[in-house]
Amino acid sequence: MKKLARGFTLLETLVASALLFMFLAGVLVILQILMRSVGEARLRLVASSLASERLETAKNLPYEVLGTVGGIPPGDLPQSETVTQNGQDFVVTTAVVYIDDGFDGVLPEDPIPNDYKRVRVTVTWAGVFQPKNPLVMATDVAPPGIESIANAGTLLIQVLDSAGLPVSTANVSIEASSLSPPIDLDTTSDADGRVMLPGAPECIECYRILVTKNAYSTDQTHVTAEVANPIKPQLSVFEGQLTQSSFAIDRFANLTVRATRSRQAGYATFPGVQFTLRGSKTIGTDTLANPVYKYQQNFITGGLGQVVLPNLEWDLYDLFLPTGSSIDIAGSVPLIPFPLLSGTSPTITIVTTANTANSLLFSVEDNADVLLPLASITLFDQSTPVATLSAGEAGKGDQGQAYFGGLSVQNYDFLVTLSGFTDATGSVTPVGDIYESIILSTP
Repeated sequence: MKKLARGFTLLETLVASALLFMFLAGVLVILQILMRSVGEARLRLVASSLASERLETAKNLPYEVLGTVGGIPPGDLPQSETVTQNGQDFVVTTAVVYIDDGFDGVLPEDPIPNDYKRVRVTVTWAGVFQPKNPLVMATDVAPPGIESIANAGTLLIQVLDSAGLPVSTANVSIEASSLSPPIDLDTTSDADGRVMLPGAPECIECYRILVTKNAYSTDQTHVTAEVANPIKPQLSVFEGQLTQSSFAIDRFANLTVRATRSRQAGYATFPGVQFTLRGSKTIGTDTLANPVYKYQQNFITGGLGQVVLPNLEWDLYDLFLPTGSSIDIAGSVPLIPFPLLSGTSPTITIVTTANTANSLLFSVEDNADVLLPLASITLFDQSTPVATLSAGEAGKGDQGQAYFGGLSVQNYDFLVTLSGFTDATGSVTPVGDIYESIILSTP
């Protein structure tokens, strides 16, 4: 009697199929990696050949014309060029800069910092075999004789943040369209936040500088067409001299402005409030010597009584209502003006009330600038009490503040009291909307 041969069960067949699939998938991944490596290596060889060719071209140029079109030093080499090889586009970027060698000292001890030129060629390409890192090659080219700068000086751009610390990898755009040939150069700050450009052609107020960085504020020079008397005009360069200028940028901040109705109205949200936000930084003055502010914009609160303002520069900001507004500001947290720090996202709450011709807004703080809730403020006409109000409660938009509206234009005495603090007294005459800051001290 013959024995029947035992076959594979369904489970064994499935397991074997899964193992075979995993093996084939692994082989496919390995093949893809090998193909990518081979493809990228092939393109990198082409890129290396292009970079070497550009460096050889640079080394064969006369030293005095070794530079880039629109660059510092100026020359005939294009800053960026697209070259097609075997159907693949390569972007060849060339930078030529002077190097201040430490062997003979550096600026400012070395008055002639153009010891030699460094040519840096970067090649990038896109597509299936796009590399993670570009191909970069560089070479140094020495002058034929003693270093010198004819009709040129040195530009030194320093990029700092709000704390005065250097900002690296900031984008620095330098333009001087009035020169021949014109300068149009984009570069980045080094680890010390500096861009140093020996060999900058001399001129009077011709260098336009713009400093930017992703998610950062901007700083720049200004021309008289933008502001009559700029604080930071375009830069000048003089033969054999150093021109140094600092620019300040830092991370953007975001601000939420929230408006409510008065204390008596229960601090209800208040949509449709128009206001102006203005920073304290100025870029110069106009023809009448009035300040020209770097930032001033008008806004209106939305349906929830608030508006979010992104991408603001660090500054001390003022917030005020338009002329002829039907409302007054009866308190705010934080107090106005308020500092906005880089990289932060705070909220300011403003409490509003009906506008009156003459008013007094008191704020009561301790020596640590903390708003003191529930302090009592009394106004006197000579010795007769006119009105008494309590400063706003903790957590409210008028914490430590009290608003007196509908006053006459006359002298008022006031008394501010709070348990645990020494009383404060004074006098004030309300002409329009007057703000009075009170500091209470402990006994």
